[in-house]
Amino acid sequence: MNASSDGMGQHPVPAVPAPATPTGAGAPATGAPAAAPRETFIHLPIFFGVLLLAAIGFVLFQSGGLGHRSVAEMADTVPIGQGVTGVRFEIESGTVNVAPGDERAAAYTLGVMRAADTAEDLARLEATAYALQVVPDLARPSILVLRGPRMPPNTTGLLGLVLNVRLPKELELEVVVTGSGHITVGDRVARMDIATGRGDLRFEHCQCAIKAVTGRGYVIADGHRGDLNIETLNGDMQVFARQPGKLLQLVTGRGTVQCEVPENLDFVLDARAEEGRIGSAFGLTSERVGTYGAVMVGQNGSGTTKVVLRTGKGHVAFRSKKFD
Repeated sequence: MNASSDGMGQHPVPAVPAPATPTGAGAPATGAPAAAPRETFIHLPIFFGVLLLAAIGFVLFQSGGLGHRSVAEMADTVPIGQGVTGVRFEIESGTVNVAPGDERAAAYTLGVMRAADTAEDLARLEATAYALQVVPDLARPSILVLRGPRMPPNTTGLLGLVLNVRLPKELELEVVVTGSGHITVGDRVARMDIATGRGDLRFEHCQCAIKAVTGRGYVIADGHRGDLNIETLNGDMQVFARQPGKLLQLVTGRGTVQCEVPENLDFVLDARAEEGRIGSAFGLTSERVGTYGAVMVGQNGSGTTKVVLRTGKGHVAFRSKKFD
């Protein structure tokens, strides 16, 4: 989780989908503790110490305060009805990790770190209910919305979250971090729509269509099967597409794009660097555009997969790979 939300030069932060509008009063979720976290999950007590110090250090640099601090963690399980086809998680700032779960429920652990200039502000932060709230959404009744705690009004301080979730992999997944935060998702088979204002994105061994955006952060997709449409305005992108779908689109405003696909993939390629070079292992050649730019277009086989690679400033590598 990044405590900052600094600017990005000439690149505006992409629009992060707005949280679902509540259509009824949410109530704290209650239930049995979540299952044990998977290996890629973060150990909360250790992580909190490092993350709290880093976040407070940044804000101290800007404000010179935040001398009052506390942390807390909890676990809960939210049952998922049979009519629900997907789950949407909404938080302001923090790290989100999602792994498969066997139970038809959203089992989660949630860590909260709080820091404030005064004891009064810290007390207001500590009085905030920090279990995920169930927010009905009449516009999409098949999507269960779970919303994290928010900063109380007229309060100066820091509220950061670490959210670890286990969710059945067959359910569609949406994650929205309106501020700053990294998102990691693994082993899913249903559609995903992921957005963070600023933070890294990581997808591990998923078999589904993914649409994702970050304002500033690195992107990694390892062993992916299915469509990919990912954008970062500032950050490197590294994708190992084991079985691409009909679309493989990677766009960065500033950074290197590395994309590896099976050597027998049928594709149509459109790769462009406004300022940088392009390389390919499929016998394609790039052409210079202007003084610093390059473009590479071409086709292999029947052109089943549309590959679009873009960088504003950086290099593009489109390579073949033998997957195990």
